[in-house]
Amino acid sequence: MLNGSKKINLAFILENLGSWQGEKNYIYSLLSALNNFPNKNINIKIITSKDNASYLEKLNLKNINIISTNFLSEKKLLNIVKKISGKIFKYFDPVMFYFIKKYKIDIVSHYRPMYFAKTICWMPDFQHYHYPENFIKKEIQRRDNLYNNIVDSSDLVLLSSNDSIKDLKKFSADKNINYKKLNFIPHIDFTLLKKTSIHKKYNIKKNYFIVPNQFWKHKNHICLVHAMNFIKKNKANFQIVLTGDKKSQFDSKVFKDFIKEIKKNNLEEFFSYLGKVPYKDLANLIYNSQAVINPSHFEGWSTIVEEAKILDKNIILSDIKVHKEQNPKNSFYFDPKKPKELSKILFKLSKKKLDITHKNKLNSNFISKRKEFANNFIKIVDYVHHRLK
Repeated sequence: MLNGSKKINLAFILENLGSWQGEKNYIYSLLSALNNFPNKNINIKIITSKDNASYLEKLNLKNINIISTNFLSEKKLLNIVKKISGKIFKYFDPVMFYFIKKYKIDIVSHYRPMYFAKTICWMPDFQHYHYPENFIKKEIQRRDNLYNNIVDSSDLVLLSSNDSIKDLKKFSADKNINYKKLNFIPHIDFTLLKKTSIHKKYNIKKNYFIVPNQFWKHKNHICLVHAMNFIKKNKANFQIVLTGDKKSQFDSKVFKDFIKEIKKNNLEEFFSYLGKVPYKDLANLIYNSQAVINPSHFEGWSTIVEEAKILDKNIILSDIKVHKEQNPKNSFYFDPKKPKELSKILFKLSKKKLDITHKNKLNSNFISKRKEFANNFIKIVDYVHHRLK
């Protein structure tokens, strides 16, 4: 229960979220959960760009006040003014100071630290800490600077997994940090789910496994090709369907090398790349799949795994710590460096009858999980407001 009678004014300050779909999914999942399960002791506002505002308005967030400004619109003159003032004043942001005072904001969430409001800052993961070879030097420096600022100046650091908490402690071993863990639960619209209707639209003629990942190096798509090489002689009667942006964040060769390897090994019949697909189609592609595959070398807290759990799908996962922490009941693990292990799992599951749980059976559990997600975040907000000085 929240302490005290005065309502807490909580603001999410959302600049343009960039190309990382995982961040967008996380933010929008949290906002929709807070909207669907409002707390009478908290007023929530979103301060964001015009473009983000138009998207958020489509989500029908009736219990959240959306405030749009060109100061946060990437290509607008006012945003340039904001960036220049930020360099002049450093940690004192006069633009954000104006909005925070105008709307009497008590806590700012999912932005950077500030001097004039309490801040909850989210760290999605420490991939650059473990795999610096996946990043350009400029990006590593940017992340290090951002994370050090968060550790030194935020009121609370929010993390998504125990694995990330361990990394935080290594990253800032000599510092005393306030942190909390929040496992997020993605949003799925069950009214959009239909059995088999998606096959015709995307010309899928066989049972299929789905890999809904962007083509970034750590996602380890190449493992799929090597796994299929072990299976093709056994006349495998299935496809691997891939979705997601083929534009890698720092390495444009990832997708090209993947396709090149498929052609080199004459595996075209086993792979179908659909590109970026609408949300409703992706949900149905997962729902109607034989299983979801995530061969990734690294994750912060995998949205794919959580979506598969909600839809009661089989999940084939690399045996990294965070995948095991997410603990899906229908899971099959393999060493991401050993594609033969993956091939055995694929072949075994391909022989099983496709099993799709009716959406009505899934929905009630999903609603309770989403409510728990919203309530856990509200408890964190209450902790920051009343207990942290």
